[in-house]
Order: sequence, then C-alpha cells, then structure tokens
Amino acid sequence: MSAHAATPLPIPHFKRGINLARLQSFASRDPAKPGAYLWPPFQGGMARMSDSEIRRLRALGFDFVRLPVDAGPFLAASEPDRRLLLDDLRALVLRLLKGDLTVMVDIHPATYASVWRPEDILRDPSGPAFAAYQSLLFDVARRIKDLPTTQVALELMNEPQPKCVRENGEDWTISQKRLYSAVRTIAPDLPIVLTGGCWSSINGLATLDADGYDSRTLFDVHFYEPHFFTHQSQPWTSPPTRYLAGLSYPWTNGSVELAERLTEEHLRQQAKTSTPPPEEALAMARDYISSYYRSTKPDLTMIEKRFAEIADWAKEHDISADRIVIGEFGAVRRPAYIPDDGSRVAWYRDVRLTTEKDGFGWAVWDDHVNFGLMTGDGNGAFDMDVAKALGLDIPVPDQ
Repeated sequence: MSAHAATPLPIPHFKRGINLARLQSFASRDPAKPGAYLWPPFQGGMARMSDSEIRRLRALGFDFVRLPVDAGPFLAASEPDRRLLLDDLRALVLRLLKGDLTVMVDIHPATYASVWRPEDILRDPSGPAFAAYQSLLFDVARRIKDLPTTQVALELMNEPQPKCVRENGEDWTISQKRLYSAVRTIAPDLPIVLTGGCWSSINGLATLDADGYDSRTLFDVHFYEPHFFTHQSQPWTSPPTRYLAGLSYPWTNGSVELAERLTEEHLRQQAKTSTPPPEEALAMARDYISSYYRSTKPDLTMIEKRFAEIADWAKEHDISADRIVIGEFGAVRRPAYIPDDGSRVAWYRDVRLTTEKDGFGWAVWDDHVNFGLMTGDGNGAFDMDVAKALGLDIPVPDQ
C-alpha cells in the first residue's frame, strides 16, 4: 500500500487538451523486414516539434496534451535501443511540461501493419505478447513516476478492443485490471488512465466497473458520433462510411437530396483513383443517407443525451466529473471538392460545450491535418474557425 493511501496525492486536472499523435505514433517500418522498424522509428518532420510550436499550443489555450506512443517500436527494439527510445520519450514529456502543458502519456499500439496490435497483445493474457507489453508499461512508468502527480498520467492502452464485451477469451475489463495492478506495484502514486472497450466509446464505458481502482485513476472516453458524419469519405474506413460525403451537422443543416448529390460527386472523384468504388456503392450510401436524415437526426440534443450516459455512469460509481476526460473527439475535414457548410465547426462547438457543461476534460484529435486543428494548406496555420468552436480564441503569437 502506498504511503499516501490515507491522504492521496493530487492528480492532474485535464481540462482543454490536444492529441499530439504525429510525434510518436507513426513509426517508420522497415519494408525489407516485416514487423521491424527503421531507426530511429519516429523520424522526419512529423516527429519533431519546436519549442515555439509548444508555446503556440499553450498560448492558444490548451493546458494539456495527450501523447499517443506506438508500443510497437519499443517492443521490437533491442534492450539498448529500447532504453534510447524511453530516454527520448521522457525528454519529450519534460519539454512539454517545461512548456506549461501537463501530459497524458497514452500507450497507443498501432492497429495496422504491426505485430503489436491490441488484439495481438490481448489475445492471451498468459502469453509472451501480454507479458512483453506489461514490461513496457513498467518501463514507461519507471521513467515518469518521479514527476509531479499533478502534471503527468499514464494511459494503459488506447482503444483496446472493438467489442464492448469480448466474445471469446478474456475481456479487456479483466486484462486492464491485471495491467493496472501490475503497474501499481512499482508506481503506487502515478496517476493511471483507464478506458473501456468498443473503441473506448461511451458504450464501452458502460461495461467498465470502477470498483477495485484507487482515487489516482482517471477515465478516458472517445467520442466520434455519429460515426458516419465524423469519418465520412475516408478511404481507410469500412463501407459505407468511405462512400459517404456531404452529411451535415446538425441534420437540419442539410438534406437527403443534397447529401446524395455530394456523395455522387465524391464517388465520381474516387472512381479516378487506383481503388474505385464498386457499382453498388451509391445504392449502399443512399440507404445510410436516408437513415441519417430520417431516423438518426443528429443534433445537440443527441450529443447531450449521450453525454448524460457518461454522467450517469460516473454517479453510479462515485467518480467525480474531473476524473473523466473525452480523450479523443474529432470530425474529418471535407474533401476539397465538397463545399464546407460549417457542419464540422458546429459539431466541434456542440461537443466541446457539452463536455465542459458536464465538467469533463477534453482532448481534440489532433494537431495535424484531416481530422486535425491545422488548415491543411502546408503552412502550419491553425484553423481558427475550429479553434473558436473549441473556445480557444486567445491570440496566437508570431512564430
């Protein structure tokens, strides 16, 4: 038991944050060696952030960052190389802290082109992959446990399982408790961030029992709803989401007819690529467009009802609102050939206002383009319409 068990040390109060996914979650893989990584694994401009960029984030109004860290390069590295990676991670955390940003270190196994995906790690809790991952958590915890408990926290795993409850094998809620208990043996005071299944969604939180965790735990929930809106038109998503374009928010900001026309244009553009959509793509998209406008009808009321489920869960488990963080939320920027109707900005505003009204912290996904806060024009400028929707209307100093 920690010496501080009777009087727990304070924990971070994450309020307004941003994910810095580009720094340590997009590892460079070795094309000649499947499962291996180039050295260093996090390289190029994407993996660098200047002190002035850190100052800009703070000046804009962010008080913390969620730092996604791909576990794969650490787990694949030799012991000497792993120590170097851990040194780099700690140095980055210290730079962010020096910039007056608190840090949630998010261990974020890649879900693609990796032998260290969440499903690989969690397949067998008595197997070598799980043991190796637990060892990595030990290593990271050792590197940050001496830092002030008000300034840093460790998230055990990002979006661990797609199902709310695993159908075969050990459920994440059990595996997470194993990892938590193990980390607590070496870092009794380190704030730890927990999450549920179902891609860390609200539905996943509902299956998470908070019993057995101490007061130095926080809870991460991700919000991408409606998914057809937040992820529309992205080629890496599953059908029909990749076929859809022009869905509006709130639903009254558009119509079935307009969304169908914009989706047709999107499919025409996609037909020019190396992976054209199938003939049935439009018919499939029309079914979901109809459902979106005639049944789902997303608006502020829908968002408020969903967030009320988080509040109800917190009340049931006696968890204060400031221990809950919406650790990811975001909506994709429309393709250049689809007119911007303000829906994305409206969605950000409503999610942010609802989050703050309920007393939760939040971290937008992320600081880059596409889903991110940048304009995407290559000059490193913030999208000030999104920034204002997030309540971040503080002037940004010159670089």
